[in-house]
Amino acid sequence: MAVLLPCLLLWTALYGMGLISEGRSGGKRFEWIRLLILMPFGAWLLVDLGQVTMGVTTLFWGALLLYTGLSLALLQTIKTF
Repeated sequence: MAVLLPCLLLWTALYGMGLISEGRSGGKRFEWIRLLILMPFGAWLLVDLGQVTMGVTTLFWGALLLYTGLSLALLQTIKTF
């Protein structure tokens, strides 16, 4: 599970980027779902499984919050076809 979960999260990110780069109408919606539901759930699972050490848990959640905020802000600049 320690390798499978990050791989699945990476796959969803790459899939979303592919949808957006192809100009599909559901690309932005998929990214919203990925950023607001899948990423926090995946991060929670990583913490729960002990993959994130207790000393850096706050830093981990802060980095996730920053990543999500910047991604959502930049997602607004993308024009769909």
